[in-house]
Amino acid sequence: MEGSFIIPTKTDRAIALLKLAVPLLCVGLIVAWAHAYRAFVAPLCGCDTLPGIRANVLTASLLLLALAFGPYRNGIRILRSGQYPPPGTSVLFTRQVQTGWRATIQAISAFAISLGVLVLLGFLLRYAVFSEFGLYLVGIRGCEP
Repeated sequence: MEGSFIIPTKTDRAIALLKLAVPLLCVGLIVAWAHAYRAFVAPLCGCDTLPGIRANVLTASLLLLALAFGPYRNGIRILRSGQYPPPGTSVLFTRQVQTGWRATIQAISAFAISLGVLVLLGFLLRYAVFSEFGLYLVGIRGCEP
């Protein structure tokens, strides 16, 4: 398998470019969401901000889960096939197929990235849901003056 190359077609290159554009689109949506939050929710006081904060925590949690799933799936595909990039992966440029310990290191790196994102998700949930503030956020405590 050493010396094998993946040569992309025009369709493969288009798919690879679309896959590169998805994270940029996500960042653009996050920036737009932050501007909307600052304009409409942040000026409110007290309990009026809770629905906006709930939406932020839910959105961030789902985004972090999606960001953790991508590298995890790629790592599983690398381990199953024993090569990097895994079969069926669209690439932008001609790429040499790596096998053996190099592919295993790529899979371990993908798992480490996924674990790092899950740790960030844990910190977010610890702060926003499982803290004293989380009692208000979840609705266990009321917001009476």
